[in-house]
Amino acid sequence: MSGKNHVKITKDFILMKLNFHSKNCAHSITLFRDKAILINKINMKLNKHKLSKIKKIVPHFKSREQIKNKILD
Repeated sequence: MSGKNHVKITKDFILMKLNFHSKNCAHSITLFRDKAILINKINMKLNKHKLSKIKKIVPHFKSREQIKNKILD
């Protein structure tokens, strides 16, 4: 599993994007400080030219490992 962090600080919140790959999916996760996490889950099993995007909001997790563990369950 590989990953990159992108942190952007604005006036109202800290936006942090975590990108990493699991077995069949590429995940892009956006964390808003004290808010929810928006997950863009791209199903890599589908046709490479037609990737489906699934968006869902999950409770806020403290660490990146908790996020990964939740997604990979």
